Amino acid sequence: MQYDMSACADSNLVLSDELIVARRKVADLLLHFAGTTELQRHFTQSESAIILGISWAMVNNSLISLKGESAVRIDRHKMTINKNKLERILIRNE
Repeated sequence: MQYDMSACADSNLVLSDELIVARRKVADLLLHFAGTTELQRHFTQSESAIILGISWAMVNNSLISLKGESAVRIDRHKMTINKNKLERILIRNE
């Protein structure tokens, strides 16, 4: 199942409970490894899914959603995270 996350910056977008949980897990994982050598190595979405106990599709959709909110930026095979935005996502439970 693929979600159209093109409107993620729109505050009127309602995310499914499943995607909210997945986004929080992905955000927490990224924050956990922020600044460590583990994050600098190539982490695949499949590896992340296994670590988090969620499907690859939910990791993918979470990253698309986080990208839409400028919490992460993905250029080719490099990811830059915005720690403040990821922390706010965890705090506001969205």
